[in-house]
Amino acid sequence: MGISNTVQLRRTRKRLDNIALLVGELASVKVKFTTSGLASTDGKSISIRVGDFSNEHFVKMAIGLAFHEGGHIKHTDFETTQNISGSWFRVLNAVEDVRMEGLVQRDFKGAKKYLHYVNRDLFAGKTVREYSSPFSLVNDYIVYRGFTLFTGNVVIRPNMLKLRKQLLDMLGEVNTLEVESIIDEIADAKTTQDSLTIALKLRDFLQQLEPEQPESEDEGGAGDSDDSTGENSDGSSDNTSESITESTQPDADDNEPDTTQDAQSNSDNGSNVSQEPNESSQTNESLDENVEDDFVSEDGNCSDNADSSDDAKSNSIPTITQFENNPFEDENIDDSECMPDVHETVRQIINELSDEFAMDNPDEYQENLEYADNLVGNIEHPPKGYDYYHGFDSVKGQINQLKLILKRALIDEARVRRNYVRDGGVLDGQRVLDLVTNPNTACIFRNEKRAKAPSAAVSIIVDASWSMHIDEVHHDAQPFRVANQAAYAMASALDMLPNVECEVRHMVNNKSLLTKPFAIPINSNRFAVTPCGCTPTAPLVRGSIASLSGHRFDKKLVIVITDGEPDCVDSLRLAVSDAQIAGIGVKGIGIKCPTYGIDDGVIINDVAELSAELSRAVRDGIFD
Repeated sequence: MGISNTVQLRRTRKRLDNIALLVGELASVKVKFTTSGLASTDGKSISIRVGDFSNEHFVKMAIGLAFHEGGHIKHTDFETTQNISGSWFRVLNAVEDVRMEGLVQRDFKGAKKYLHYVNRDLFAGKTVREYSSPFSLVNDYIVYRGFTLFTGNVVIRPNMLKLRKQLLDMLGEVNTLEVESIIDEIADAKTTQDSLTIALKLRDFLQQLEPEQPESEDEGGAGDSDDSTGENSDGSSDNTSESITESTQPDADDNEPDTTQDAQSNSDNGSNVSQEPNESSQTNESLDENVEDDFVSEDGNCSDNADSSDDAKSNSIPTITQFENNPFEDENIDDSECMPDVHETVRQIINELSDEFAMDNPDEYQENLEYADNLVGNIEHPPKGYDYYHGFDSVKGQINQLKLILKRALIDEARVRRNYVRDGGVLDGQRVLDLVTNPNTACIFRNEKRAKAPSAAVSIIVDASWSMHIDEVHHDAQPFRVANQAAYAMASALDMLPNVECEVRHMVNNKSLLTKPFAIPINSNRFAVTPCGCTPTAPLVRGSIASLSGHRFDKKLVIVITDGEPDCVDSLRLAVSDAQIAGIGVKGIGIKCPTYGIDDGVIINDVAELSAELSRAVRDGIFD
């Protein structure tokens, strides 16, 4: 990596850390650059895929995502978001994104530039589709209108107006204005609970809309409030209805539901009906102008088309009246046309940029990698409890043999020991770079000598999934007991070696149980884990990579003890590849079968075979 790009990398990463720290208001919030494409936050850190830090577009998108995710850490109550489910959670998410970004921009003036950059890239350059799904249209309109009005991103206003025109055509002017009035309450929302209230209010209103029934249903006209044929059988009602239609643009049935009751003087009533809807239409148009400010001046057809669209049943744009059932009821919702939310879209863009960077600059990509903790989460205790028939006493005689074998595998090999001085020796490029970012660095010359590896760190992963439990007569023959005994014996041997530390994790209940942390003495009772769940080996390997990457010791190794095939072999192979990139070896110990996805390893049928098999593996160079 060139010096200039490395300096830019360090500056950008520090900048993102500061942003996350300030916006999240948590001392532990950090931005991590990972190999995973799941750019997200867990409330403590923000994970972003590594990319080209000399690419201004990538940097701005990453900073914008840091502001967005940091804003969620500070302003979003994630427990409140669980109070709404199904497709309406998508609506709540849209409302909360708008509310939160408005608060972030209020608190941090520098955030506006980057959040607007992200939203402009997501929305301004996109072609607005013709929606056929009312739910999808309303959901997306929340985002467009919210980011236009409440975060001030006027660049996306033209597309917002296009969505508004479709909404007028689909719901009609009165219903559209009511939807907008509910969305506009975001300006006064202070908490996630307020966002939830807005989403529920919008849901309740939309679910009350009733599509018109087809006119082919002949029930004597009882279901049509605007049809006067029930009162005037002499045919005069046709003329009256024609005069009403010609003199009014809005639907007469929406504005004057009681006109059919007074049909004695057609001429007088006709004039009265024609005046009142016109006044209502003018009121709605003036309200529209007040709500949208100068929006109508850019697209003068918005209000005009709104009046005629309710009667244009042959229009190519679907309307609410063309649905047999209410499309906002939970069982009828079609959200297939909803655009991906902001988080998912930004992740996709960053991943595309990262893939391109990784392909064109593989060496620099590898140098920048960091590794996220396991994505499956941690637990404190196994759900099935501990095994009373662990048999750890039977393996204590092997611990000394394993100590010698593991010492030879981890310590007894040539290493390079370096020290740095003020002058003489070989000029160290990394130290020269440190002079740019840290002027206090004075020792820039490197001296080297060959020596044994001074230290090692080992992470042992033990498979405790359902497949490790096999009904057999002898308790100690079951695979999970063999695995627990092997992990206990190796951890005990490693703890006896100077400058060697180990941790042990059990893969149980689809999560990670930290059986033994680094630098903590062994508790034999915690090793007797009873199996439960599946085999998510890849996430636990990635978690071990993250744990070992931050360790101060030199040689680093992951040992996986399992009975065979993980949940996803391909994902495990990728995790092993990532470990190799980070300089971490991954070895396997198979219980009665090979370790699929891990090429280097041994197979044992019983813990008594562990010493002999590991000794042979060391001789064969598997641990080099």
